[in-house]
Amino acid sequence: MQIILYAVWIVIRAAEFLMLLRALLSWFPTPAGIIDILYTLTEPIITPMRLLFDRLDINPPIPFDLPFLFTFICISLLESLLF
Repeated sequence: MQIILYAVWIVIRAAEFLMLLRALLSWFPTPAGIIDILYTLTEPIITPMRLLFDRLDINPPIPFDLPFLFTFICISLLESLLF
């Protein structure tokens, strides 16, 4: 059982790290290949929150990505609840 929890913890931490890296690198000019890889890895995690925001018609005119932020917060809360 501990091995499964450890594997889940690694996946959650990897998702947090990739999302944080994506957010930080979006501020700087980076090679397209790196950004493409980060989007490919993180967008499937963010897409459910994007769909929820679209369904609820939450699209405020602000300069940052709310579904991304809420997904990151949810992942962090999930980690704190599980571990």
